[in-house]
Amino acid sequence: MKKAVSLCLILTLLFVSMMPSFAATTYNSQVSYAMEPSIVANKTVTREKTSQIESEIATLNNCHIDTSIIKKVNVTEKGNEYILNYKNIDEKVTIKSNDNENVTIIVSDGKKSNTISFTKDGSIILDGYKVQVSQVNETDMNIAKTIWKGKKSLTPYGNLKPSDYNRYLTSGKQNIALGKALNALTITALSSIIGSLHPYLGITVSLAGVAKGVYDVLVAVNPKTEYLGCKYTTYTAGAYDYKYINKFYANRQCTGRYRQELSYEHFIIY
Repeated sequence: MKKAVSLCLILTLLFVSMMPSFAATTYNSQVSYAMEPSIVANKTVTREKTSQIESEIATLNNCHIDTSIIKKVNVTEKGNEYILNYKNIDEKVTIKSNDNENVTIIVSDGKKSNTISFTKDGSIILDGYKVQVSQVNETDMNIAKTIWKGKKSLTPYGNLKPSDYNRYLTSGKQNIALGKALNALTITALSSIIGSLHPYLGITVSLAGVAKGVYDVLVAVNPKTEYLGCKYTTYTAGAYDYKYINKFYANRQCTGRYRQELSYEHFIIY
């Protein structure tokens, strides 16, 4: 039997869980739906279940899955179902397995489904096919022969404005072999794949909006394409701040209609 667990309740329980506890404590609480007042009453959520949900949300974040758009969590005997809302599309995400080597999730929007495995070496296996992402040339890498740490985001660093990044540095291109048609992918799957590209690699914020925008445009261009191209141009604002202008195409050649997205990176030098 399913229980709809709101993120509000989860956060409340996480706060409570920091206080002194007693064994086998449960919380008799009205469980809300889609962040609204409860419509499902007389449900209980244990502290252990709350801890499990918190851990699974962290795992999904590491896979570039936007947990900030979770609409609800269905707690079932088979596992927790995370319902993600991409505006007019809901996708159900479940963690099939999670060990020291791989994380495997199943995503469904009701019409199509993807099984995605994230391996220890950084590879992504989509429905049994290893997604191929071309490597970045050494000349495209940010700072050579220096100990540095970069933090990527979707907004400018600190008080910088997009127009402050006005000095051209370099450009690059990456191709992705999906192994299946673009329109057979869920948005969640595409979001995870985009997170492996150089302008987004290591980013710790949501890529849901980026993935949805790329999907909508490129599916309209060629829904059956099995390849994506990303051409990026790098501009700087001083020595430690980069802006990437990223253009996504429905082919490997990076030609024709594209979807443009921006990302940013701030470096700390050691």
